Amino acid sequence: MELKFEQIIPVGENDYGYTFAVGVLSGRFVGFALGTYTEKGEEKKLLTCLPGMVENYELGLTDRERAIKLTGACALDSSQGYGGIDRWLVEESLRGRPADFRCRHCESVGCRGECDDDVFFS
Repeated sequence: MELKFEQIIPVGENDYGYTFAVGVLSGRFVGFALGTYTEKGEEKKLLTCLPGMVENYELGLTDRERAIKLTGACALDSSQGYGGIDRWLVEESLRGRPADFRCRHCESVGCRGECDDDVFFS
């Protein structure tokens, strides 16, 4: 299986080897982390879709700016385990902060904010 983004918007990178970006798939914006790992002596790439990149049960957001900011917020959130962003690749106005996307119920960054609803778990 091959995944081809129509466009990639670099957001940032860190000293742990992660690159954070927003890719466009079918006109929707998907934030992701791209890292590497070693398996049996061979370096492989790992692409991870970041939390909150879903609207109406469809992968990707329709708002480009929100996707960029949420990608940065996820990268900076210590509970995500990515190690933050050491070098930003977007202008300051697009740099998301975890506090801007933290759920008031579960405190997760990227949660849709519906986690306290019974419907969310059904």
